[in-house]
Amino acid sequence: MSVPARVNEALQWFGQARQNERLAHAYLVVGSPHGDARQFIEHVLPLLLCETGAAAGTACGTCSACRRVRENRHQDVIQIEPQGKSCKIPVDILRNLQHQFGQTALSGGRKIAVIWGADRLGAEAANAFLKTLEEPPPGSIFFLVTPSPSSVLETVRSRCQQLSLSEPEAAHVPDAWKPYLDAIMDGLEPRDDTDKAAWEGLAAAHRFLALCTSIRKQIQDIEDNEAGENDDKEAVAARVAARFKEQRAMALQSLQLWYRDIMLAFCGADPSLFRYGERMETAQRIAGRLRLTDILKKIEILERLHRRLESNIPDGVVVHTAFSELTVD
Repeated sequence: MSVPARVNEALQWFGQARQNERLAHAYLVVGSPHGDARQFIEHVLPLLLCETGAAAGTACGTCSACRRVRENRHQDVIQIEPQGKSCKIPVDILRNLQHQFGQTALSGGRKIAVIWGADRLGAEAANAFLKTLEEPPPGSIFFLVTPSPSSVLETVRSRCQQLSLSEPEAAHVPDAWKPYLDAIMDGLEPRDDTDKAAWEGLAAAHRFLALCTSIRKQIQDIEDNEAGENDDKEAVAARVAARFKEQRAMALQSLQLWYRDIMLAFCGADPSLFRYGERMETAQRIAGRLRLTDILKKIEILERLHRRLESNIPDGVVVHTAFSELTVD
């Protein structure tokens, strides 16, 4: 699998930083835990632990350390993932990490921790981790991976060097999502008939929930195919939940980008800036019926929906409420 340009650039930088002994103790890696961030971590761990004094951007791949990293059995690499139905990182896991990092590296070199889903650190767990970030043991490096840096507590984020691997805008959505998204966008067009608008909002909500069901099923199928006989069922369920929340956020961002197109049309922006260029005429027509404050309010509704989907309120309730608000002219 080819390495994306941004990942390759980051690896080159880390190789040089290792040679010059100018590595930071903590990095907030912004990217998909199942895409660019995963590739980065897979390559950077051997790069940092290689026993042959790796050249910039490369590791030998054959020394004992490189082999142990590749086989996920390096004694000085600790990887943590969200757990349980809540898909959170429990505070006791972070406290155990602190204890482990208080001990000398078994290989005599660096000790590295990878925290997948850093946005899933609850306040208690994040606060327990702060002392380690503020006073890191010598030779320790922490990689906090998240596709959503704004969801990481500011106190944690401010103590890390941010490394962005993803493009600023949403990644290319899978082709299987397009029929759902197109139907949702068509249903969200403002209408004068209040009853018609209400029905379209209800229909759009059902389409979004159907898209979520399809996304979750596809993720579950992938995890079931990849899981080994000895894989812990709760760990698999946590991976499914984390990956689902990441992709659901991407679907919501795709809808936010549709309203951004409407805002660009309102402002008379260059057509090349539109995310959905094939829908430009529709965006212009909708922009002609709305005020700028209306458009911004609809973007805010989707942002609020994202936050409320993380709460204990049933998904159907918050989705139906949000989409009924979106169809109000």
